[in-house]
Order: sequence, then C-alpha cells, then structure tokens
Amino acid sequence: IDDMTQVLSFSTRNTQEFVSIEEEADFIRSYLELLQLRYYNVFDFKMDVAQDVLKCRTLKFMVQPFVENAVFHGFVAGSRQYILKICVHREGSDILFTISDNGIGIPEEQLSVLLHQEMSNAQTMNSIGVGNVSRRLKLHYGEKYGVTINSQEGEGTTVFILIPATDHFQEQLVRGKRDTI
Repeated sequence: IDDMTQVLSFSTRNTQEFVSIEEEADFIRSYLELLQLRYYNVFDFKMDVAQDVLKCRTLKFMVQPFVENAVFHGFVAGSRQYILKICVHREGSDILFTISDNGIGIPEEQLSVLLHQEMSNAQTMNSIGVGNVSRRLKLHYGEKYGVTINSQEGEGTTVFILIPATDHFQEQLVRGKRDTI
C-alpha cells in the first residue's frame, strides 16, 4: 500500500517537469517494488545513487520508461532470476544514469528501429516513452545529452542517460525570482 501511495502521490502531487534525483529515485524504488509484487518476484533490483547527486534536478519520469521496458519486455517468467541495476553518479560536470538488466536483450534489428525512432518523430506504441524521454532531454539540455542503448541478445540491455549536473534547489530559486519580476 505504501508503494502504491508513493507512486500515485509522485504522479499527481507535483506537476513540475523537474524533480530532484532523490525524488525520482524514491519513485522508481516504489514503482519497482510494485512491479515485483505484480510479477511474483521474477526479478531483483539494485539501486546505487551517489549522495552528491541527490539534490540535483532531473526530468520527472525520465527513468521509468526504461525500467518498464526492462521488466515488461526483457524478463521472461520462469527462465531465470533477473536483475535490474540502476546507478546514478557524476561524470565531471554531468550526471550519468545507467539502467542495466540481464534480460533477454533486444534483437539488433529491433534496437536499430528503436534508436532511429528516438531520433525522429515517428513512434510506435512500444517506443513512445523511450522516444519521448530522448526528445525531452535534447529539448531541455541540448544535443550533447540524451539516451544511448546497448543490447546483446540473450545477455541483456544497458541504457545510459546523460544530463548536466544542476542543483535542484538553486534552479527553483532562480525560477522563483524570474516569476516574481
């Protein structure tokens, strides 16, 4: 019940496009705990979020589509115990999110289509979340930032998301001052 409340609260209480990484991580943790219940613990997850990035800001719902795709498409019930790992840390003046799994992977031709769709406005039902995140990142942060996906069929998939390191509290202060001027 607590996880469901957390997910619903995060989804509805804050209509801002940006949240702290700490808020995003708490949401993903609750979301994954719900998915574990739903899928009868067919997977475990590990989250490693560096302390020095917790107060930095990120786009809300930036990680969720990749987590959802890993669980829904990468984990086949009954074949083995799957693990989803999420790591977030600084890389110089940027922040790198790494979402990796030991699932079934994405066939090369499907990955090629998915990556092409991220760069265009074309979408299918399975790529709306992924393409949306990629476009939002480039719109807000510029071409340097975005999503990279590596996958090996039968081995798993790793998603890298690069964003600039921006203090969430500081950005709210700047935005608040701009709104009052």
